[in-house]
Amino acid sequence: MADRFVPIRFLGPDGTPASPTDASAVPVIDVVLHPPKGEPGESIPAIALIDTGCDYGCVVDTVLDRVTGRHVRDIDLGGVAGRNDSVARDCTIELIFNDGSRVLCGADVVRVGAMRNSPYTVIIGRALLGQGCLVMDRFRGVYRFTIEP
Repeated sequence: MADRFVPIRFLGPDGTPASPTDASAVPVIDVVLHPPKGEPGESIPAIALIDTGCDYGCVVDTVLDRVTGRHVRDIDLGGVAGRNDSVARDCTIELIFNDGSRVLCGADVVRVGAMRNSPYTVIIGRALLGQGCLVMDRFRGVYRFTIEP
């Protein structure tokens, strides 16, 4: 196992810490959202859900509008609620390692409104997870994400 990793913790539906064995617990990491280099916008700390079933990163509309407005491309999103046309925006996601070091990852993210009542405001999908190694080992109790800078 790598010595430097992004620790994954678990939250219950109300945002309180939960055990990974709790059926309603979700895996999350702490991130900071930044506007793309040279663009105006705020840097905002956030809680991000780890979602291996999601292609793109997603950010709640009220948060993403404060971070960036830079349009990258139009995309067609599909999910349990059907298909929707949406817009991908350029965003920088800062990952925080267990040793306090950080890495910046460029990402296309989608503006969504559906997570407003969740304990997280960001979803990290396969586009970013595929750049590293995700370990979710319930038997050994190891939950971490590693990525090289």
